[in-house]
Amino acid sequence: MSDNSRFTMHFRQAKVSDASSIATIHTRSWQLHYRGAMSDQYLNHEAPAERDRFWTVRLTDHQGQIQTIVAYNSKQLTGFCCLEPDIHPKDGYYLDNLHVIPEAKGKGIGKSLMQKSAALLLRERPDGRIYLWVLADNTDAISFYYHLDARQGRSEILSLAGNKVEALMMWWPLSEMAGWE
Repeated sequence: MSDNSRFTMHFRQAKVSDASSIATIHTRSWQLHYRGAMSDQYLNHEAPAERDRFWTVRLTDHQGQIQTIVAYNSKQLTGFCCLEPDIHPKDGYYLDNLHVIPEAKGKGIGKSLMQKSAALLLRERPDGRIYLWVLADNTDAISFYYHLDARQGRSEILSLAGNKVEALMMWWPLSEMAGWE
């Protein structure tokens, strides 16, 4: 199999059987990008089991209202995003998670996950918007979002595993994001 076929992506709604793989991707992403925002003890020893429990419950109990989309190739899940549409309706639709495995970054997977999320939501609210929170120290993610023409909203102090961290809201019009190529 060529290296290119390894990154031929497919997308679908997550299934309960994906919970462990999603948890692994989520934990690995936090371990790479949230050091300092979360303790090493939490990231190395607590997060793996906590994320596994979290995703098992989320995919089991919230199938209708919370939507999780996965990206996958012939070998594995390579990324996912999760939508929570009614968290703060005045802000728009909430993209709660967007994570891609390090080996697949730069292949358009994150952008495609975002585009597919927006296209899914656009039918409900054509004039709506989609937003996410990014840690203010996560400069790689912020650069990625600005590259995708994000608008910056307010900042807030969030609590992550007992630590207080600054996060920035980034948002896009749904119609714009849904039209990405």
